[in-house]
Order: sequence, then structure tokens, then C-alpha cells
Amino acid sequence: MSEAGKSYVVTVDMKLCKRCGICIEFCPKDVYDADSTGGPVVAREGDCIGCDICVRLCPDFAIEVNEDG
Repeated sequence: MSEAGKSYVVTVDMKLCKRCGICIEFCPKDVYDADSTGGPVVAREGDCIGCDICVRLCPDFAIEVNEDG
């Protein structure tokens, strides 16, 4: 659960993702790991604080972050 007491669902549409790594690089809570192709894997969804940095920086519009519940 995030610091604000909320939890978030992080979704990456791998059909849109071009595996640039921006989300992995800039996530302040290290939510993502890279898979063997360099694509993002949501590895620590419970650490997401809902800041939407990944959503705003994704050039492919491949990421959604929504409050759980």
C-alpha cells in the first residue's frame, strides 16, 4: 500500500510499448523491472504512490495507473 494509504493498479499495454525504458528509469518508487526485451514488468505494484510520472512520460501512451477500489 502506498504512503497515502491508497493502493494503485498499474497496467502496461505491451502492444503499444516500444520498450524505451523511460518508466523504469523515472519511477520514484522502483515499481518496474525490465524483462528480457527491455520492456517494463510491474514488479512492485504495492509500492506505487499514484504519482503518474510513468503515465505522463510514456511516449507510447502504454501505461495506466488507477486507484484500486
